[in-house]
Amino acid sequence: MNLQHKIINHVLTQNEWMKDELIQFKNKIIQLQVEPFTLQFKINDLGQLVSCDIQEHVDTTISLTSQAFIRMVVTKQKKGITVSGDVDLANIFSKIMLKARWDYEEDLSYLVGDIAAVEITKITRAFARDGKKSLQSVAENFVEYWQEEKQILITKAEVDKFNSGVDEIQESFSRVEAKINELLQNKSQ
Repeated sequence: MNLQHKIINHVLTQNEWMKDELIQFKNKIIQLQVEPFTLQFKINDLGQLVSCDIQEHVDTTISLTSQAFIRMVVTKQKKGITVSGDVDLANIFSKIMLKARWDYEEDLSYLVGDIAAVEITKITRAFARDGKKSLQSVAENFVEYWQEEKQILITKAEVDKFNSGVDEIQESFSRVEAKINELLQNKSQ
């Protein structure tokens, strides 16, 4: 078994909850194609998902572009996915892939000990959370700069004002058009 299979199987075995969902599909093979990679998983007799070497026969194939895969992981949107074979198995597999988590704290504890692993995990989570807030703040500042200073982007109020102006012009045009039609009718009589 190569390193890729060992890593995938390690993460999958950390998610014991999934075996209850998968036991009904034991010995079935799922092929996941994410451009340009192809992975296959077999459901063993215990209901565990195990990464395996490429087999000719598969029960379910799930194909998606790398963009669709990223969108699915980040936003949980399931657009751009093609499924062939057992659709029920594909649905359970995709649900499991979205819920499966790597318990990196446990793995880290083998390297640095339990207490250090907990502290490193806390720091990493805080950094990720604060980094996300900082990134959002920077993005909001850029939008404000582009709206107020550079006037590259327009505000909602400016869009509403423009739309009101268009509506006024349309109403005026309709009144002029009606007046012209009335004059033409009077002239022809």
